[in-house]
Amino acid sequence: IDEPLRNLNFSPVSGLPEGTVVELFPYRKDFADYIPRKLATIANRTLAHFISYFINISHPTIIFQDSAERIDLLDAFAASVARDRDFGFVEVVSGRSESFVVHCFLLPKAISDDERSTNALYLGANGRSVKRFDMDAVLGLKAIDGKYAFLGYVESAALDATVNDTRTDFSISDDELDAVVDKAKAFVKEFLAPELQEIRTKQTAIVQSLRLEHPRFLSIEGSPEEIAESLHYATGSKEEIYVELSRKSLRQYERKKNAFKRSLEKKLPDIEERAREFVASLKGDSISSLAEYVAKRKLILEVFEDSLKYRDLLSESSEYEDVLHDIICPLKSTSQELNYEDHNLWILDDRLAFFSYFNSDLPLKKQIVDPANPLDRPDISVFDLGLGFQNDDASDPITIIEFKRPKIDNYTLEKNPITQVRSYVDDMRRAGQAIKFDGTPLRAIDQNTPFMCHIVADITESLKRVMRQLGPFHRKAGTNSYYCWDSEYSTFIEISSFKDVLDSAKARNRAFFEKLGLAT
Repeated sequence: IDEPLRNLNFSPVSGLPEGTVVELFPYRKDFADYIPRKLATIANRTLAHFISYFINISHPTIIFQDSAERIDLLDAFAASVARDRDFGFVEVVSGRSESFVVHCFLLPKAISDDERSTNALYLGANGRSVKRFDMDAVLGLKAIDGKYAFLGYVESAALDATVNDTRTDFSISDDELDAVVDKAKAFVKEFLAPELQEIRTKQTAIVQSLRLEHPRFLSIEGSPEEIAESLHYATGSKEEIYVELSRKSLRQYERKKNAFKRSLEKKLPDIEERAREFVASLKGDSISSLAEYVAKRKLILEVFEDSLKYRDLLSESSEYEDVLHDIICPLKSTSQELNYEDHNLWILDDRLAFFSYFNSDLPLKKQIVDPANPLDRPDISVFDLGLGFQNDDASDPITIIEFKRPKIDNYTLEKNPITQVRSYVDDMRRAGQAIKFDGTPLRAIDQNTPFMCHIVADITESLKRVMRQLGPFHRKAGTNSYYCWDSEYSTFIEISSFKDVLDSAKARNRAFFEKLGLAT
């Protein structure tokens, strides 16, 4: 069925005779159902092949027909045009003002010639295309709205008079030809204004969204609309626009920094003004970065709160504690592998963010020398709160954090988180030496080393009963949290519900949220 299409090897030089008729082959019974479906497909392929003939006023008549159907390619072309418009303009050529017309068409991408690009502009002469200009780079995109292509045809008596004998170029100077093409390109953008404006609107919305989600981009000069205007039309995804905003932020910083350095090196009279501008930009960048950090805290707390809901309403089952643990601090990790922004220990206590070394979900054999129970694994153990200054002082406190699955109510005197953390404390004191995951000595532990044990669990009836038996535990005023100081073991134990942890984190950050308009 495609063989007739392969036989249509008409060159632009020889042209197509007027009234050309392409007949596939006589009607045959075994193709009765198949041919009508394929005829339109072949016609469209041929239309794409000869599209440059149909976007100007001089075109051949090409008809596809078989015993079941007849297709005039001009009719097929006219039916496929989504929109068209002509623009006239005047340009000086060889010292004379000449009139030009650019015929603009918005067509289905499927019938674009797609020779080197989806969108194209032709310069023609005597009803034939002579030069083709790719428009993808000019428009900054390929398919328009994902399904259309632009094709344009420029004609003029001046072009007819200056085309060479082989119809491959014009005798007009390159500068004059470029001027004609530039004016035509301006009309192309005017013709495509509705589609391009829709793209700009989408880009603006993404810029606004990214500036809210990442407030450090607020320091970039210009409104969302102005920033969107500087983007290529092809830059449409959230990720692509994020990269462009990052690039703009860096360039803006470098521009102001270099302006200040030039003034300083050349002792220019505007050095004080440049210095003020540079310092102001640094302050703006810092405030924007802080705003982004606060916004991320708000988002993390929303995720944490969502994880406290029932996983299954019918069975009233909750997420496992590992899910909540992983939100606060990634499982099976140490501070050697994570940066400050890689964990959310601040949810429990802002002081925990300033650690020197911690373990998350690692067995005791990787935390202390010769543990009695090597496979036991505290959820989180923080060995130094010295604001990043490691030392071997055994009097520095060690923090142990233990999570229990929300809404669990089956604790016993033998199996409960209080006994569990005390067992960890005994093992660490017995070992006398904490180590890093690779065996490197970390710090000493003795019988007087204070321990801070923070248990995060819903305060159910069975847990209250265990607290009465192992206490005394006291309730913190205005909360559903309990604490106990065991002087014999130098151990402070605090038990907080997940809701209390969430409410406390919200309260500590509320002022920042309100300042950014994020409070709910």
